[in-house]
Formats: sequence, structure tokens, C-alpha cells
Amino acid sequence: ERMVANLETEIKEVQATLQEAEVVLKTHHDAVLNLREVTQTQSAQLQEYHAQVHKFSGRLASLETLQEAALGKNEAELIAWLQAQGLHEAPRLAQSLQVESGWELAVETVLGARLQALCVEDLLVLQTALENPPQGELAIFETNKGNGSLRMGNGSLPEGFFPLLDKIKAPWPLTTLLTGVWVADTLSDAYRLRSQLAPHESIIIPQGIWLGHNWLHSQQGTNERAGVLAREQEINDITTQLNVLDGNVQTLSQELEQ
Repeated sequence: ERMVANLETEIKEVQATLQEAEVVLKTHHDAVLNLREVTQTQSAQLQEYHAQVHKFSGRLASLETLQEAALGKNEAELIAWLQAQGLHEAPRLAQSLQVESGWELAVETVLGARLQALCVEDLLVLQTALENPPQGELAIFETNKGNGSLRMGNGSLPEGFFPLLDKIKAPWPLTTLLTGVWVADTLSDAYRLRSQLAPHESIIIPQGIWLGHNWLHSQQGTNERAGVLAREQEINDITTQLNVLDGNVQTLSQELEQ
């Protein structure tokens, strides 16, 4: 009987050990299944990130090609002249502006070719070089000047008028380029205010129709520079998205390697 009792005790111990082993085995099995599921999810997410990177990279390359052409960066003789002056990496004015959504065309219409302007601190350094200017179109914007005033003779802004400058953020003052250019939300508002314009003033609406005291200018989608500001904003947005995606790809890749 004692032997039987001992065997029963051993059997119970073995059964307990087996139960514990089964629990451990199930835990490991569940962990493996969970890890496999997580890995599959991460792999799928990584593929999605790679697809987005490919898509955005293609779009960015296309936009940059268009932007280089619009900003005159493909003009060989001009580029050579700029390199000789150490200006080939100077930012263009269009690349330094942030324009309120909806007002891009108005700003492009007013600034025109000056959107291509190279931003430099001092025009004096180019005085000698400009004795022999390059072929093609050259525009320079001096960044250490331009603190003009929007105030009228009586020291106040004219009633009902708001400056185009209010629609733009830039690292430097733009008053020398845009003083006297006002905005209106609609063509009827622009016509109503036009009679109050001084000879040197003008008013523009979001659609790019630009009126002076006795003149009107409109250029709708026929200029190679059309869309340069919106395109620059999209380039910046895509660049930001690609930086985020690159970070996500690196993080996921490291997790999958562990």
C-alpha cells in the first residue's frame, strides 16, 4: 500500500508538471502567434510606407523639375554667371514666401518675374559684375533693406483698404515690392474702391485680376510661372511628409530586425 501511495503521489507530481508545461507551452505558442501577427502587420505597414515614399518621391521630382524651369534655374548662361559670382545657391524669392491660401495667384501676378529674384544681402557686391550682365532675365532682391511704410500722407491706412502684404509671410520686409498694392475679395469690391486709388496704387483680387486707377491686368494660366507659389508650398509639404515617412521606415525596419 505504501508503494501504491508513493506511485500515486509521483503520478500527481508528474501530472502537475505536465499541466505546468502545457500552460508554458500554450503561453509560448500564443506569444509566437502574436509575434507573427505583429510582424505581418508591421511588414504590411512597411510596404505601405515604401509605396508612399515611392509615390511622393516621384511627385517631388516632377514638381522640382517644373519649379526649376519656372524659376529660371535651367538657363545655362545665367547659371554660369551666377556661379562666377558665388550666387548659384542663393534662394529665390518664391522659395522664401508663405502666402495665405487662395491669394497665391494674386501675389504671382503682382510680383511676376521678381519671384525669380535671387535673395542677397547687399547689391553693392554685384556692381562690378553687372557691368557685363548675363544673357536672359536676372532679378535680385536685397534682403537687408526694404523697411518702407504703408502709411498714407495723413498717417493712417485708407478706410476699406487692406494691403497685399498682409497675405504674405517672408523673412524680410517686402514693402519696396508691394507698397501701394491693396486687396479686395471680389471684382465688384475692387471696382468700387478703384476710384479712391492714388496714381501709384493698385488693387487686386484672389483670381489675379489687378486694377490701377486707369488700367487693368489679368493673366490666367498662360505664364510658365503660374502656380509657382502653390507648387513651392507643395514641395515643402511633400518634403516634410517624406521626412516623417523616412523616420517611420527606419523605426519599423529596426523593430523587424529585432
